[in-house]
This record gives sequence, C-alpha cells and structure tokens, in this order.
Amino acid sequence: MKRNYIRPVTAIVLALIVSFSGISDAAKKSTHRNRPRAEKKAEAAVTRADTAAPVELSLPPVDEYVSNSGIQVVYIRDTLPQLTILVSVGFGKLYETANNAGISELLAKTLARGGSKKYPGDALYAAIEAIGGRFSVEPSWEGTTIAMRVLERHAGLAFDILGDIMANPNFDQGFLDEAKSMMREGVRRKKDSPEGLAFEKLREIIFNGEGYGAVTRESTIDSVTLDDVKRVWASHFTEKNIMIGVSSSIDARAVKKYIARAFSGIEEGKRMPYRADGEAFRSAVRKSAGKIYLIPRPIPQATIVVGALAPTVLDGGVYALNVMNYILGEGSFNSRLMREIRVKRGLSYAVQSVIKFRKETGVFMAFAQTKNAQAAVTLSLLRDTINGMAGDTVTDDELRWAKASIAQSYIFEFDTALNMLDKYSFLYYNGLPAAYLTEYQSRIHGVDAASILRESKRLLRDGLVVVVVGGDELKGALAKIGEVVVVNP
Repeated sequence: MKRNYIRPVTAIVLALIVSFSGISDAAKKSTHRNRPRAEKKAEAAVTRADTAAPVELSLPPVDEYVSNSGIQVVYIRDTLPQLTILVSVGFGKLYETANNAGISELLAKTLARGGSKKYPGDALYAAIEAIGGRFSVEPSWEGTTIAMRVLERHAGLAFDILGDIMANPNFDQGFLDEAKSMMREGVRRKKDSPEGLAFEKLREIIFNGEGYGAVTRESTIDSVTLDDVKRVWASHFTEKNIMIGVSSSIDARAVKKYIARAFSGIEEGKRMPYRADGEAFRSAVRKSAGKIYLIPRPIPQATIVVGALAPTVLDGGVYALNVMNYILGEGSFNSRLMREIRVKRGLSYAVQSVIKFRKETGVFMAFAQTKNAQAAVTLSLLRDTINGMAGDTVTDDELRWAKASIAQSYIFEFDTALNMLDKYSFLYYNGLPAAYLTEYQSRIHGVDAASILRESKRLLRDGLVVVVVGGDELKGALAKIGEVVVVNP
C-alpha cells in the first residue's frame, strides 16, 4: 500500500522539486537560448512515439488463502534462498484527522524503535543484524507496512520476530517521546520547504483538513498520547485488517505452518476503512476555485500548485485519467505542461502533474516553480493548459506516445519481491481481483481520445484550487487574475 498503485509518480514529482528548487539564473538563460532546438526535439519525440506492443506481464503463480485465524495470506514462490515477509495493515495517514495528524507516523516510529516484548529496542536490531536481515516499519497514505527480509535458513527467527511484534508490541513512553522529537524537527524543517508547504496547504483546502488534508503540526504531535497509539493498534492491527505476503524458496506448506504458529496471538478484529466524504470535498473545491491562496515567504522564487479532487481507484475512468495525466504533465519533455511552460517560454525548470487514486478518494495536482516576477503568467499558463485537457481533444500522436510509454514501463513496477507483494496488498485492501494487474496494459491501450476528453471534464468540473508560495509582492500581480487570500501554512 505504500507504493503507488499502478502509476507511481509522486516520488518523481518530489525529486524534481528538490533537484530544481535552487535553479540558477544561468541555467534558466541556457534553457531560454536553446528553446527552439529543444522544442523541435520534443515534438519529434511525440511524432516518433513507439507504438510497439508492450512486453506482456507474466506474473508468477500465487497461492492465496485465509488462515484459520482469518488473516489473508499471499505466497509467491522464489528461486533464491531468501525469505521476504510483508505485513500490510489498513491504517495510514488517510485515517488521520485535524486533531491527531501524524499519529500513523508516530506509531510506526515508536514500533520500529520499541520492537516487541520478546525483542525490545536494541535487542530487536541486534537479532536482525546478527543474521544479515533487513527490517522496516513504514507508514503510507492507506496503510502501515512491516517488512523483513532474511536468508531462507533464518525463517524461524524472522517469523518469530514479526509474530511477537504483532501480538506484543513494546509501546513505551520513552520510545514515543523519541518519535515525537524526530517528528517535531521534521515539522520545523518543513517551514523552509516552499514546495512542501504548497502541496500540504492544497490538500488541506481540498480535503477540509481530514485524511489527505490532515496537516501534521507540533500541536498535533504533542496531543498524541501513548494510550492513543495503543487504541489505534488494538482497533486496526488485527487479523481481519491485515494481509501477510511471503515470497520465498521455502515450500508453501512450510510457510503456512510458520504463519499459523507465529501469528496466532493477534486479535480477530474487523476490516477498518477510512472515512471520506466525497461530496464535502467537492464542495470545498467549488468554494475555493477561482481564489489564489498565497503563503508569503521572503524568497526569490514562487512555487505554484493547483489541484482538484480525483475519483477513487475503483472508478472506471482511472485508465483514461492516467493517460490524460501522462500527456498533460507526467511525460517529461513530451508533456503539454513542459512544452508550454518550460520548452517554449523558459518560465520554469520544474513543472509536472500527478494524479493519485485511492480506495475512497483521489487527488490531482500540478506544479511549477518560477521567478516571482513571472508567477502570474506562469499560473495562467498552468491553468489554461490543464483546462485545455477538458476542451481540446488530444492528438493521435500524443495518444499513441502516452499509451505506449505507460504500458511498456509497467513491468518495472514488479521488479522486486517486496514490490510484488505490495501489489497484492493493494488488491486486497481495495477488494480488487488479481486480473486488475494483468489487464492493466490492455485497459490502457483501450483508452481513446473521447474518453480522455470526457474524464478530463469530469475531473475539472468543480474548478481548480490554487496555492502559491512566494514573495509578499506577488499579491498585486496575482490579484489581476484572481482573488488573493493570504494564508499561513
């Protein structure tokens, strides 16, 4: 659940932001001088789009079953003498509210530091390091993933450690305090990140401060108690709310015995979906569309982020929207945003769009970074190009290029055992059949221009929310293209 389901682009977006946030004037001038040549190359690349059939995805056989205690289990045979175990739990950042924002990360950090009653604190890592193993606890938007990888011969110890963590977590006030200290420092550093502030404020506005929009602050960190962490564990880290994935050369029957023995001490519980009021989110977007939310910062560059509510992962329009987003801003130099804002005009070095589909909701975001003096014109171009997806039919060349690129790169999402297991946890969490994975490429190839136009109109029907982080002097220029609302992060 922590990697992106089908189109993982947030990491790419953030990497671009970090890489280009400090771009020099010299680099910008260089981009401007080479614009005609770059533009020709980009357009030629679209025209020469590779339309060959993608490499067909052939997944290894999977053994799926429900254990006697009610745990969903996925087993994938591996030829290497190793064991990868993934425990995927339905509890992440989307379960948070404005009052307890940050609790999923606090829980993960406290658990990772505290271990279990049998393997507490440093003893946990001493045991894992002695066998050359790898262990992690990672919170994501929809889930928490506890993973371990060891050599096959250490299977008994690996299952014993994970089983004891799940049945007897060592939640200690000292470890929680350490987690809080680390997170407070992260919140303080966030104030120096214009792009982080912009994305966070955008989500907060769209999602009314809940789930996707829950903002971790020092006050919310301080409000979480050890009892709060224990209550979340008791209600969510239960048999019916987790999936265990195993990839190993160990025989499937032996794995079943290990699981039955190691995870017998977990409470039964029930499935725990997060809450999401789609109509309330749409209302928030409609209310905020047309306004420009400005976070003043004494910096020479402006970070511009726009966004809208996207459908859920179960929506039939996700395939068309994936292709739409690739054409719009995910497809690097060949995308419309890159061509219009960077290649043709040299206004921004970092510009891209991202779309995410979750079980109960989704989000679309696009960003650009530019000089404060160019913020207004860059924002206008950003909005016009995005709205153009709902007004102009994509070309045949764009369609061929985007579908081929998406379908042919899809296979790389299954490059490790952990990624494979993560895909099956995604299926389990969302109630999707295994065919969802194998049929993805054909679904992408079935997207046409009409469906992209239709789904783009639906995506943008409520308008776009805009957040800008930049110099205080931006208020005057931005006021000419929309109502400016000055806000604090």
